[in-house]
Amino acid sequence: AYDKAQVLKVLKKTNEYRQAVGKPPLEWDEKLAAYAQMRSQEIAEKYNPPHKRPDGKDWSSEIIMTYGAIGENIAAGQGNAEEVSLGWKNSPGHYRNMISGNFSRIGIGLVRVPNASDPQGYTYYWTQTFGGGNAKSPYTFDENRKPKEPDVINILGNNIVLLEENKLDIQGGEEVA
Repeated sequence: AYDKAQVLKVLKKTNEYRQAVGKPPLEWDEKLAAYAQMRSQEIAEKYNPPHKRPDGKDWSSEIIMTYGAIGENIAAGQGNAEEVSLGWKNSPGHYRNMISGNFSRIGIGLVRVPNASDPQGYTYYWTQTFGGGNAKSPYTFDENRKPKEPDVINILGNNIVLLEENKLDIQGGEEVA
């Protein structure tokens, strides 16, 4: 399930790390959050090679961008915002994304899946999606829309809608880690 309180704690920790190195805070981007949530669900359902979609495409295959930068951090297992934030901070590539001046916006996804073999009883799947320039997500959260194919994915109770007018290919940009 999507835990907005934990997600916002990750945002706060990320911005604290940025402030410590003189970078401006990242702004919350609801559409990047919907994309990050979709990615967390994909990872929970079928963990692929890092930063790949279930169809084998790059993680950013649906991000729309003509200039700017995009980045993704993923993690599995950490049970709360403090653990996942510290884990990313202690990993050079993940930390580089967190403090990069190329990014001005962020969306964060979290999926919690029951797991009897885990001491917490759940496995957590986290995603940070970073955007700079005109990078944007074709997805949005829509609480009032019923799931239907092909343009809506129901993610553990969160309806994420692929906006038809935004179905375009990536035209350029820079991927960071």
